[in-house]
Amino acid sequence: MVSGTRSSLSAYASHIASHTASHIASHTVSRRGAACLLALAALGSTAEAHADNIFQSANTQLTASAGGQHTNYQESVQSRNLDSEKGFQGAYQGKVSVQRDMLGIKDVYLSASFGFAKGHTDYDGLLYNQLGQTMPYQAGTQTDTTDITVKVGKAFPLTPQVQVIYYAFYGYHQWIRDSTSIYGTDEHYRHHSLGVGMLGQYAITPQLVASIEGSVGGTIGASMNAGNTAGTFKLGSNATLMGALGLDYAVTQHVHINAAYQVTHFKYGQSNLLASGYIEPESTTTNQTLQLGMGYAF
Repeated sequence: MVSGTRSSLSAYASHIASHTASHIASHTVSRRGAACLLALAALGSTAEAHADNIFQSANTQLTASAGGQHTNYQESVQSRNLDSEKGFQGAYQGKVSVQRDMLGIKDVYLSASFGFAKGHTDYDGLLYNQLGQTMPYQAGTQTDTTDITVKVGKAFPLTPQVQVIYYAFYGYHQWIRDSTSIYGTDEHYRHHSLGVGMLGQYAITPQLVASIEGSVGGTIGASMNAGNTAGTFKLGSNATLMGALGLDYAVTQHVHINAAYQVTHFKYGQSNLLASGYIEPESTTTNQTLQLGMGYAF
């Protein structure tokens, strides 16, 4: 009897120990699995939040940049070129932009920039005499260009590394040319513009963001005044096009460096006939700028 009882007790103890070990192992595996799932969820949430921070940091800045601009201006009548102005100028820009949640709307995008270029272009055209005869004529021209642009839009994340911003814009452009020749004069061109655009951004690394941008719009209230002619030339409205490439690198949380290339193309239609008998022919302008700058992310 004693021997049998000990054997039964030993088997029962072995069963309890085995069951307890199995339960502990199962419980341990379950806890580890839950911990892994929680870690993955936290990692995904952190990655998404970090991606938001990347774009918000790149787009919430006060920046100043400098570089160069090339101007290509051509006048024509019935698709026949009359004259052109081409040359390089120094270009400078100040910009403030914000991407933040506002008024219950996620990732609102606001931007305002002021650009100025000053330098020299070369005029290549014709000189007319009182008999209506022409002769080839070249001269130098001092030019000043001012551009103001305001954008309002919204960002849409596509992946943790990619977002797209759709926006509407208002622009103001002014070009003042002053010929250095005794036959030349000063001319003051200006127009407003409205349109829509898209800005695509890709986070190459947590610090480096690449961008590509395009917009289309139209000129409004385009006009020109010439120093030697009374009255204002009302220029016909036409299309405006813009394309740009950019890079933004976060050196620190607040200090950024950036580079940008932009090409802008627009047209003016032929003007009204002034009382003096003059008209301003239709024209096209293509400005290309390349700039490097620094920004403060706030």
